[in-house]
Amino acid sequence: MPDRDHPWLRGLARKQRKARRDIRALSHLAAFKLGLTRKPLAVRWNITSRCPNNCHYCNSHRISGPDATAAQVDLILERIVRMRPIRISISGGEPLASPHFDRIVDRLHGAGISVIMNSSGRGIRDHADAVRKLELVQFSLDGPEDVCDRQRGPGTFAAVMDAVAFVRALGVGFSFAMTLTRHNAEIAHVRYMLDLAGGLGAMVAFQPVKRVFGREDDFDASAPSAAQVRAVVDFLVAEKRRGNPAVRNTAFGLRHIRDWPDLPAMRCTAGRMFVIVQADGNLVACDRVDHPLQRDVNLADGELADLLHRLEPPRCEGCGFCGAMELNGLDRLRLSTLWALRRL
Repeated sequence: MPDRDHPWLRGLARKQRKARRDIRALSHLAAFKLGLTRKPLAVRWNITSRCPNNCHYCNSHRISGPDATAAQVDLILERIVRMRPIRISISGGEPLASPHFDRIVDRLHGAGISVIMNSSGRGIRDHADAVRKLELVQFSLDGPEDVCDRQRGPGTFAAVMDAVAFVRALGVGFSFAMTLTRHNAEIAHVRYMLDLAGGLGAMVAFQPVKRVFGREDDFDASAPSAAQVRAVVDFLVAEKRRGNPAVRNTAFGLRHIRDWPDLPAMRCTAGRMFVIVQADGNLVACDRVDHPLQRDVNLADGELADLLHRLEPPRCEGCGFCGAMELNGLDRLRLSTLWALRRL
């Protein structure tokens, strides 16, 4: 009898799961557009605000209350499972720092929900069984080692590359996300990331740093110039036209961020197509905003479907985050977005 842990069989099983997910996603999208469901397509659950890194543009530890207790985690988990989103993104803080990480992944995977993780990679080798059940791991990496460690803290580059080797050995998919600041928004650093990802058969999502509540002063110190962002975006557009598969951003998304920080107005799907659950169970439409978050809706207080109508739409100066742009493109039925999401 073949060994189910054989890399070839694991790869085949992953392709079958993705095919089933794609069918469910298209069916859900059709129902959503026809007004037959209000269930979000995706959920991001920041399962902890703890993190071993000190990224100067991140506010996750400043906008959430204390991490949920084990009993609260179980309640939140079951309510997410009953909602059955197509995909849930486990994030933080650093999700691997949560003592509940393994059982959260195990329960979601067992319920047939596609699970991905945003991570810095630290501690990943202690969670092999759970990591095998992930559809994708998105690693935060902000350029070459010296640039990345300056921006995210000493040792972060090495931790990511060790984690990449680990997930590759497990046969789990992975990608990278690069936050553009004044320190790394240069063609040489962007090309480095594309070459690194391309050599590993992965993709990179590029997104400019955003002013967020609680880190306003840090934004002023780290924001790139408009000229830097425009040059990087023009380079990425050229690479996309050249057929570089390592560029995750869609052409629609790149056009949107080209004139950063003066981003064009857009009807966002936050609170409709996707929602955010914070570490304390607080439910918000989006947490990448420059104003205090809504604090009167908590998933511990009721079923997710019953709470959606209470969410306030985000008030922000515009968004350049790759995942949000992909879902906004999906809402507009852009074929390029459908293809981009299918690759993940």
